[in-house]
Amino acid sequence: MARLVISANARQVSVAVTRRGHLRDVQVFARAQEGEEAFARWLAPYSRLPAYLTVDTPDEDYRVETLPHTSGQNRRALLGRKLRQFYRESALRAAQVIDRMPDKRRDDCCLFTAITDDSVLNPWLQRLQRADAAVAGVFPMPMLLVDALRALGLSAIDLLVIAPCEGGIRQTYFKGGWPRVTRVTLLAAGEPIAVAANEEVQRTMDYLGASNIAAPTQSLRGLVLDADGRLAQLAGAADNGRLQWLYVSPQELARRLRLDPASVASAFQMQLLARHRPKLNLAPLAVRATYLRRRLAHRTMVAAGVLAVASGTVAAFDVESARSADRLRGMVVEDLARERARHASIVPQSQASPDQLLRIFDATHGWPSATRLSEQTYLAVSKALDANPKLTLVSLEWRANSVDDGLKRDAAAGRSDAHVVVRLRFNSELGGLRDAIAAMDGFVDAVRAQPFVIQADIAGRPDGFDPLGVLRAAGPQQRLAASLEFEAAVDIRWR
Repeated sequence: MARLVISANARQVSVAVTRRGHLRDVQVFARAQEGEEAFARWLAPYSRLPAYLTVDTPDEDYRVETLPHTSGQNRRALLGRKLRQFYRESALRAAQVIDRMPDKRRDDCCLFTAITDDSVLNPWLQRLQRADAAVAGVFPMPMLLVDALRALGLSAIDLLVIAPCEGGIRQTYFKGGWPRVTRVTLLAAGEPIAVAANEEVQRTMDYLGASNIAAPTQSLRGLVLDADGRLAQLAGAADNGRLQWLYVSPQELARRLRLDPASVASAFQMQLLARHRPKLNLAPLAVRATYLRRRLAHRTMVAAGVLAVASGTVAAFDVESARSADRLRGMVVEDLARERARHASIVPQSQASPDQLLRIFDATHGWPSATRLSEQTYLAVSKALDANPKLTLVSLEWRANSVDDGLKRDAAAGRSDAHVVVRLRFNSELGGLRDAIAAMDGFVDAVRAQPFVIQADIAGRPDGFDPLGVLRAAGPQQRLAASLEFEAAVDIRWR
């Protein structure tokens, strides 16, 4: 599938369309009003393609913290709190568990990263949003190098990696295969790169020792990724006794990383982004909302098309009932047309928040054998949330066929069904206990009203919560000391 790759720095933005790792229609736009307008004109015919952005800026930060081992929703909540604590002013931030500690507690080793000054990307992100483009992710340059080191077989070695960047060089220290420190040095025109780089490498070594990231007497290995041929003399010039240098030429870099030799020098970062997509994505959900909506709609369309082809193929083999097969094919075609029309109008315009959309989208991945069930669940939960804006989706969990014996018999007879547990939160700032009860009942009633829902009930209430006592109490309703969470159990069947 074709997609856009965009590389931004403080001076300009480079863009290209890529398919199977090959770049075409490569353009460069200066960071100025004329450049932004030209970028918008170039983007117009490609606005339906997913866009992947990388940014080359010195305003990046990386932290590694050890946290108690958690999983699922608890892990996401813990990482989110730490991210807000570290990077409260930054919108482009992310966290990931990268390892488990070897001691008895087996704590999580977590990487936190952010672009602390997003002004480099803001003009281009605004143009993408105005064009209703699908931004799939934002990735800093060191995260692209993570996958490059793995492809080179060097991720297990602590390395100081030097690579060219716009107007200078970038130094990134990797420990355990993940970036810990990164520095960008801009060089003056005509300045001898070997001499200047040698001084900058020495400053980086001093910093690593002073901050205890690397021992002052530790011997390190340096890796020169010479994408444009300017760093050939660096390895020998920067040899100060503590560094053992590895040098990768432009030709070897293209061969080992499967890059296009013709553009590896001029578009190294975009080549890496075209071939490797890091898991650590700094783009917030609000930026990715359009991409997630379109991907969900696309997956549903593909599944509906496969269903149509499979149903028509099976029916065609029924030679003895050809007339019935024709009717079946006609029904499938009509059903496919209805599905396309419905998703073209409903899915892209859903009022579900980006958080709700992402959680339901993740749940769809967890049920690959029943795509239409996933679609129906998304529609039921999304409509119920739209009707009850005081509720926030916390999690959506698929479970195997419902425990109800009748549903099990239906499943054995070939009918598909699913049991879903939806966990929601009522914000204490939006009302009292009676409002919480009304929101709970309203959500269940809205889900139950969907024609494909068999039953929907409140399966779990907050501890110590007595709705009947609250409703019988006279006088003004009681305020909530904290937000309430409850669970709704939903049985959905494709009839």
